[in-house]
Amino acid sequence: HHHHHRQLIKQQEQQQPNDDDPCTIPQPDEASVAAVHDLCPSCAARWANVSSVCCWPGVECVVSGREATVDALSPFESCRWDERGLYFFCKGQLWPSARMGESLAALKGLRRIMFSTFSELSGTLPTQLCSLSKLEVIELTGTGVSGTLCPSWHQLSTIRHLSVNNVLLLRGTLPPALPPTLQSLDVQQTLISGTMSPTFFDDAGALELLAVSRSRMSGTLSSLGGLRSIKQFFVSELPHLSGTLPSEFAQLRSLLVLSMSGSSVSGTMPE
Repeated sequence: HHHHHRQLIKQQEQQQPNDDDPCTIPQPDEASVAAVHDLCPSCAARWANVSSVCCWPGVECVVSGREATVDALSPFESCRWDERGLYFFCKGQLWPSARMGESLAALKGLRRIMFSTFSELSGTLPTQLCSLSKLEVIELTGTGVSGTLCPSWHQLSTIRHLSVNNVLLLRGTLPPALPPTLQSLDVQQTLISGTMSPTFFDDAGALELLAVSRSRMSGTLSSLGGLRSIKQFFVSELPHLSGTLPSEFAQLRSLLVLSMSGSSVSGTMPE
């Protein structure tokens, strides 16, 4: 229903070219407004005649009564998964640039951050990112952010997708066990570390994509635990990851891609 609002707004713009403000969505609270302004400083001038940041392109809000809450942020017209479900494919750039900072943590109702391949995003990932308890999608692949991924991200009860592939300066640590809600994890080509322990996959029944190649991941691949939905498994170029390929791989009916080149994992691929 959030998309519906946006379509209505576009129609109104077409029908009423003289109307300065086509926006029918209320303005969110002051801290949220400030956070959106901080994130895209050039947007305010671009959409100066719009009464609510909820009507800025790239900002999606949920409205309840007279209250609006920022729900999703994406500087693109549309994002979708590619055919193999490997990465977000976004098109139609809406913002000239964006800068991330601590004020983002004011967006308490934020569910999706989708900046995949938006190289014009700079700044530091907020340390309070994990206080956004409704986060489902953190999609920052190929952006220019730096800093540290908040350590308690795996405790977010709704987290489904975390992708920071090619965010070269991003630090952080993966948990001893992946969260049960997680469907995709991509930390390739980052400074993110973690130890693959025997419990790492115990609750990972929903995980379809694991991509930790060229990260700082170490440990031993020994048990696939609860891994049963996995389609893509990338553990390449990890000199500090060892172990033997578990025989359970033979039971993984959904597995499409297994990549282990340049790792110290031994064993043969099951028939």
